[in-house]
Amino acid sequence: MFTRSKIRNLAIAGTSLVILPFGLAAPAFAQTTVYHGSSAVLSVPVTATVGGICGFAPNDIAEGSYDAGAIDTTAWQNDFTFTLRCTGPSRLAIVSSNGGLETTPEPTDAGYIGLAPYDVDVHIVHNSGTADSSCTAAALEASSSDACALRGTASPTVGLFVPAPSYDLSGSYLRVSAPAYPGPSVLVSGAYGDTLTVTVSPAS
Repeated sequence: MFTRSKIRNLAIAGTSLVILPFGLAAPAFAQTTVYHGSSAVLSVPVTATVGGICGFAPNDIAEGSYDAGAIDTTAWQNDFTFTLRCTGPSRLAIVSSNGGLETTPEPTDAGYIGLAPYDVDVHIVHNSGTADSSCTAAALEASSSDACALRGTASPTVGLFVPAPSYDLSGSYLRVSAPAYPGPSVLVSGAYGDTLTVTVSPAS
């Protein structure tokens, strides 16, 4: 989570939506009876279903914090690794609290700004290859109208689509990065931060 004591930091909060497996067996009943002399052959159909499981591996979830340092003069980048445990297709989605690295209070003087942009990249390893997507933090803010496949709370229809199972496969990560802030406005001095909330869901 965002820690205000850290100057210019970025925190990643990982959460997961988990659908537990379930099984429903149809009541047993006699479908056909065939008589062969004094014996009978009984055909009894048995059916069941298994629901999808999808979440983050408990020992490798996309969370933590990162101090980006002097963002006005230095480029920065950090990867938050994670491992999915999804037995079928899934979706991963992200929401940015501030739409960038923000300081408070917002400056009111002309030519100054208190919000620094950065980029978010997701790379997911699955059984058939990889799924990738990139968005700006501004596009990940809940109120944004910018097109971004990653924005939102993951559901069967919302988020980056992962077309195949990904269960305990290494190599997935969420990357945050930005060049040294280029302007044109001047960033006011202060502590900057943002919180990314990451969710995952089985896909329909």
